[in-house]
Amino acid sequence: MGNYATTTQLETRFDDATELAYLTDNEVAGTPDTAVEEECIASAEGAINTRIGKRYKTPVASTDASVVALLQGQTLDLAEVNMRKRKPPISEQKERQADKVLEWADRVGDGTYVLPGASTYDSTVSRDPRLTWSTSDRTQDSDDARLFSRDTASGL
Repeated sequence: MGNYATTTQLETRFDDATELAYLTDNEVAGTPDTAVEEECIASAEGAINTRIGKRYKTPVASTDASVVALLQGQTLDLAEVNMRKRKPPISEQKERQADKVLEWADRVGDGTYVLPGASTYDSTVSRDPRLTWSTSDRTQDSDDARLFSRDTASGL
């Protein structure tokens, strides 16, 4: 089961079980295959998470109900396209729908769009990147972190 959407939610996007069976059935049993549906949802979530993961911890757990609904809708849009791609042809409208979801995810990852209530990564701005010599008698001669310069490395 996915983090943003379920197979039951995905199934509501299709006309009937016959259409679902056509798109998901690998064994010609005539019944929808929920494993394929889960795979399409996982693929959609992965595509979204790799893009928004640049800014937010994934899977996103937001306290804002609108963000949860947005992630669910975007995931279902992309999962539906993933299912339809299994048995081409796929309409241009569905292709554009998938492109818009991925573009949205890219913009979230770049910070153009914000997910209110979602956890971001801890900032490292205030951290001192230099190690301290806490377990030895060594002292640092200088605060200059630069070991090589143009002048000292020119003869190498």
